[in-house]
Amino acid sequence: MLWQQGLTDSSRIRLAKVVRGSFHQGNARFVYGGVQCMAIALVSLAKHTVRSAFSWDRLDLDRALVEGDELYTSLRDLNIFSHVSNLLSVPDLPQQLELDGQLFRFSFGDTVLGEVGVTEGEYIDFGVFISLRNGLERIFSQYTTCLLTMCGNTTAIVREGGRFAVVDSHSRSNTGLLHHNGTSVVLHFACLHDLHHYICRLADSLRSREKLFELCGVTVSTDASPARSGVSVESLVTGMSAAPAPESSVSSDSAAEPTVIDGRKRVISSDTCMSKKSKSFDVREVNLDVEFVSEVRSEELVFHPLGVDVCRALCTKLNVDCVKVVSPVATEEGLLGVPCSKERIVADGNCFFRAISQAVSGSQKHHRKIRLAVCKELERNTDRYQSLLRTGYSSVLEYIEQSRMRRVGSWATEVEIQATADWLGVSVFTFHDGRWIKYSCSSKHLSVECVYLENIRGQHFENVVCVCKPGLQSCYGYCKLSEVTGYNVRSRMMDVVVVDDSDNTAVRCSDVVCSVVGVEGSDKVVEAARELVSGKMSVKSKYLRRKQRMQEKLNLSLREKRQLRKRKMYQENVLFRENVKLCSVGKYRKNLPHRERVKEFSISKYRESVEHRDSVKARSVGKYRDSTEHREEVKARSVAKYRDSTEHREEVKARSVAKYRDSTEHREEVKARSVAKYRDSTEHRERLIESTKSKYHDCECVAAFEYGGVSASG
Repeated sequence: MLWQQGLTDSSRIRLAKVVRGSFHQGNARFVYGGVQCMAIALVSLAKHTVRSAFSWDRLDLDRALVEGDELYTSLRDLNIFSHVSNLLSVPDLPQQLELDGQLFRFSFGDTVLGEVGVTEGEYIDFGVFISLRNGLERIFSQYTTCLLTMCGNTTAIVREGGRFAVVDSHSRSNTGLLHHNGTSVVLHFACLHDLHHYICRLADSLRSREKLFELCGVTVSTDASPARSGVSVESLVTGMSAAPAPESSVSSDSAAEPTVIDGRKRVISSDTCMSKKSKSFDVREVNLDVEFVSEVRSEELVFHPLGVDVCRALCTKLNVDCVKVVSPVATEEGLLGVPCSKERIVADGNCFFRAISQAVSGSQKHHRKIRLAVCKELERNTDRYQSLLRTGYSSVLEYIEQSRMRRVGSWATEVEIQATADWLGVSVFTFHDGRWIKYSCSSKHLSVECVYLENIRGQHFENVVCVCKPGLQSCYGYCKLSEVTGYNVRSRMMDVVVVDDSDNTAVRCSDVVCSVVGVEGSDKVVEAARELVSGKMSVKSKYLRRKQRMQEKLNLSLREKRQLRKRKMYQENVLFRENVKLCSVGKYRKNLPHRERVKEFSISKYRESVEHRDSVKARSVGKYRDSTEHREEVKARSVAKYRDSTEHREEVKARSVAKYRDSTEHREEVKARSVAKYRDSTEHRERLIESTKSKYHDCECVAAFEYGGVSASG
């Protein structure tokens, strides 16, 4: 059914046209109903290149849903999903696709993120988010088609000239809003403003508390293909789109290798293999590093990595050095997606314990202490772990002896993972075969923060630093901190030998807390280590550490050196600079005494420093000139102040009179403006004539009075 021009509802959603389908993606005819929206959106973009979405009818829309469901089913059968929710994300989509006898190629371009309704704030100022309106303008200035993901729902948006069409496979009403008994729709909009207004209204109708959105530009091209009609992805998964794969100690050959899954053969390239998170390995293979005990599906798994305080508490419990001296600057938490970035772990049979050591202390060298602590935990609570033993072991003690678990090089199993979670008092997550497994602490809980590991091919563990957001192409930002030179999520323990010239003794840097941030090159590492050694900073004595801190406070040259290093870091490291600004803004907003001190300092600096004053004036003039919103706000404040403050009004008048009297250029400019306004504005002209007549009449009256008074006296 078609509704033509001029459709609106009580919410004033301006639609040029609506095409309704016969059903929506959750229809009972679909095996995987309700989760195929991204696949349907991709098929819709492909079909739009053959026949414009602006000319679709009900049958075209129904066909797009059916073929999109076939694509989703094919991808699901190939087991390439990157998240346990079975929702596709952009990295999971194929870069080429056979559809109706044609070969379509997809190029996934720029992506913008934001929250509907948010147009200003810290995230906007720092460029993390973008407003919905600006995001739409940016994407459609470069692309004619894009994917919009909002609150987990994905739709296709196409542009032709200045008009827009939205293909939405969800259950929607006649106006495109959420409806329990609706159908799929194609919505036509005459302009970008109408599209933006509709998306805002749709976001309001969705139940999600945070209205996050992601816009991904897509370029679609077609090639002729003799293939049969229908959807085919089995031979086309070679070019899966993915974000840059994280570095991993498990490498792939550069050549593509054939893989057989469910009797179907496909080719996976080296870059694709990494993004699929090694899903095709049998977890029952002999000598595996881990077997899974349970999989948590009833609760939402959240990414909440260990912070400094928890790490220090755990290191104290282990009696090991903690070299994690700075907290991750990124503080965003959310649902678990696929691992985005990992820390390399030595593959020597101790990888699980090394990964735990790295996550807890920032160094892998304490793996043996953690191994022995876990074995003691097993011995103390044999009844608790009896049910987790593999076949062939009659008791936990027998398992420890026969598996040689106390010995370095023995691989960990699910028994050791569970015991580690219980002993540490924090949950341990492992990612394997496309899913997260949670080993919850069953004893005294220390913190809700968790350890996250990835089990690669069932043979090796690595520490997960950051994960992707489910259903989105972006991550939580922890990996970006480790990629920027000079700023790392976790400071490393540098294992170098330093010779102390004072007593000609060799000192290992691991004997001191080596918290150098941003050091590159062996010379700088040695220099930094010398500085720490010369300071007598021992990790074995809290007293000496406290004494060292006091000495640093009293040592002016050392303090200046540290401040200089921070200033250099602030200038060179963009991420560090933005974080400092964010912290400063938060402190200014929340801390009243700090805010007053900053204001006083700013006023004093403006009054005393000519250079600073000129710089502030130049920035103010530039902002007034370039920002319409700021200009209008300044004008409104100025008018209000002139109206309400008599003192300010008199001061402005006095300045205006003085400027008119002293400045010839200003006087001529005022005259010119006055003449132009008199000529162009009828209302102003009439008002001025009336004012002149009134003034003239008053002057005549005064003159007559004075003349009469003189005559009377004469």
